[in-house]
Amino acid sequence: MGRALLWSGRVALVEEADAKARRLFRESVAIFRELGQKDQLAAALASLGHSAHSLGNPTEARQYLVDALQTTIEIGAFLPLLFAIPLAALLTADRGEKKRAVELYALASRYSFVANSRWCKDVFGRRIEAVAAALPSDVAAAAQARGQSRDLWVTAKALLAEIAR
Repeated sequence: MGRALLWSGRVALVEEADAKARRLFRESVAIFRELGQKDQLAAALASLGHSAHSLGNPTEARQYLVDALQTTIEIGAFLPLLFAIPLAALLTADRGEKKRAVELYALASRYSFVANSRWCKDVFGRRIEAVAAALPSDVAAAAQARGQSRDLWVTAKALLAEIAR
């Protein structure tokens, strides 16, 4: 049931039914917490952060990002990071740190799950691509190259330390 709610929330998110997505993600998070299924919990928390961001609640989105990163790092789960790092990129772009946002998204895009996903492109890829397009091409290319060379786990731990402050 938790997975069904999670994926239904992701469908709602891509359809821009953000309030519905948030409700579904919250239900999913509650189920995964109850079951102690931390890998799915971390992915659901990151997705809940995406819905909070879409609803214009950056403080709430940041808290879900912290929770997702903490859980992911605690258990060493890879896949939830591919939802969390793009959320960090969106929040970073919102703060005006465009080069860093492009760099973070380039890191996540190294993985085919993000690079080849229509859902990822629709939910966060287009937004970050627009941020990159607004930068001078050489600046965007340098940020993308830095992101491509970053270590996913080192970056996740650094983001957690930074955001948790």
